[in-house]
Amino acid sequence: MTKPALLAVTDLKTSFLTERGPVTAVDGVSFTVRRGETLGIVGESGCGKSVTADSIMRLLDEKDASYSGSVELDGRDLLSLPETEMRKARGSELAMIAQDSMSSLNPVFTIGNQVIEAITVHQKMSQKDAYRLAISLLERTGVPDPEHRMTQYPHELSGGLRQRILIAMALSGNPKLLIADEPTTALDVTTQAQILTLIRALQSSSNMASVLITHDLGVVAEMCDRVIVMYLGQVVEEADVDALFDSPRHPYTRGLLASIPEIDRDRSEPLNVIAGRVPTLHAVPVGCRFAERCDFATDKCRDSAPPLEDVTLETEDMLAGDATPLKVRCWNWRDIPMNTIPATTTQAIR
Repeated sequence: MTKPALLAVTDLKTSFLTERGPVTAVDGVSFTVRRGETLGIVGESGCGKSVTADSIMRLLDEKDASYSGSVELDGRDLLSLPETEMRKARGSELAMIAQDSMSSLNPVFTIGNQVIEAITVHQKMSQKDAYRLAISLLERTGVPDPEHRMTQYPHELSGGLRQRILIAMALSGNPKLLIADEPTTALDVTTQAQILTLIRALQSSSNMASVLITHDLGVVAEMCDRVIVMYLGQVVEEADVDALFDSPRHPYTRGLLASIPEIDRDRSEPLNVIAGRVPTLHAVPVGCRFAERCDFATDKCRDSAPPLEDVTLETEDMLAGDATPLKVRCWNWRDIPMNTIPATTTQAIR
């Protein structure tokens, strides 16, 4: 039996006023996340991943940004909440780990000041009790010598320790949903693995749902249950993680997978790349937004925008009602040969 959604994003649109006129950075995005589940959001820079996260958290300046659609957390639409209620929800019901730990922490306050503030904003307790809880949170997130770390400033800590501090602060309100926006950016490989292992362990122990935004498909393969692929503000493919790696349907998804170098590749051969670049929001194509970069595009693709189509697979899980629906935004997905990605590439990722 399929679990009910904790987070339900429906037809979310986020627009900005610019000097050149309004632009829509997130255009009709819909997805759900169930309790205990990890949803990955992937795509190149400029595809709307971080704006989607900021929209869910309502972190954008609403003087210049506007939302439509709905973002329901446990049945309550966050987009319609008064700002005072939304401030209470941030941290206590949903929390976010930003990708730049240095700019996310205040350089003029100690770690202790900042962790204690995160606790007392959402929980009524004395400074003494908040201090004890802060120490406990740092221990829980693997920060060594937490009492000493409480006296230090952000610049005195490594990137990995700062990221652990941010995770501790995010967990201080016991949120139901954690959004992690590129949580391993600028960290070395060993520290990346430690941070991801920590997030997975914390999520497992609390049945917390999470949304993981990343460029790294290896991280997606390791961490996620389901994946949505975004391109120029739209979802172009949605699938469970196994289906995405075993049989990606959208040419953009295939391009992302094919761009990952094989371990045993011939070093004299050029790397695979997706030709061109993501268009600007001021020059959104009329038809399929990926058409100008796609090897399989036709005149129909350039003239008419494809819908996000449900793809039915006759499997035992689907018949039992437990399978995640597959969705793809492409006119020609049925006609594209499946051998466009070397099998060794997906095996290496996973």
